[in-house]
Amino acid sequence: MAGERRAGTTAALIAVKGLHSAIFFSVQACVGYLIYAEVTQRLDRRTAIAACIVAAESAVFLGNHMVCPLTTVAERLGTDSGSVTDIYLPDWLAKHIFLLNAPLVGLVLCLHLRGRLRARATARGNLSPRPDGGPWGTSSAAPPGSVSHGLFRRARRSVRAWW
Repeated sequence: MAGERRAGTTAALIAVKGLHSAIFFSVQACVGYLIYAEVTQRLDRRTAIAACIVAAESAVFLGNHMVCPLTTVAERLGTDSGSVTDIYLPDWLAKHIFLLNAPLVGLVLCLHLRGRLRARATARGNLSPRPDGGPWGTSSAAPPGSVSHGLFRRARRSVRAWW
């Protein structure tokens, strides 16, 4: 009887680990797609769905005091308490998921904010879109050939390289 209970617990733990791993990789794929979509400025329905998935996962994680609910389930089934052994990842990656994932989500938010500010500036006429799709308008404040025009062009080039 104890062996059957142990086998059932092991099967349930494998199912929880598999589900947790599938959710983890799905959310990471959504984060990767959001970075791609923001860099290429391809904002569509898929981008909104991916953003909702990442936001929902983040809300569940933060709402549960930065512990995934499936970790609690896996601990009840017999994994080590306080460790992230309920996911099929290498230990070094599993221990640093939050440290690696939080900056990626922050990058997505920064890219999204940059895109929205740029769209607002373009709509107000403060920024004229370039025909080659670059991030800055084509007009400058100084007349061509002046010293300040050259400085402005160099500053604009360095900003383009940064974006």
